[in-house]
Amino acid sequence: MLFHTDGLYGSNIATTMANLLRCFCQGVKVCFEIVLMATDAGLLASGEKVIAIAGTASGSIAGTASGSDTALVMQAATSQHLKRLRVNEIICKPLNPLNIDELKVR
Repeated sequence: MLFHTDGLYGSNIATTMANLLRCFCQGVKVCFEIVLMATDAGLLASGEKVIAIAGTASGSIAGTASGSDTALVMQAATSQHLKRLRVNEIICKPLNPLNIDELKVR
């Protein structure tokens, strides 16, 4: 939900970032949100390396009806220090992710 805050910031930068991350797949966007929110909440230390796991649809484990399909090794950062967030490795992601228009239909 971190990238769905246009009303709070008064611009569409968050939506633009979300759409850019969805170009890889929905799970990549979710991985970014998971790490940013966990770091903001103090559950991760800034700079800590973690594996973020996500999926692409609603309903069950990690957000997908068929299980996790995206995993990234990331270096944590807070949303206030977004430039420090790093993707160290893409472990897996769907080969042919849905495009943004297909996601809106679901």
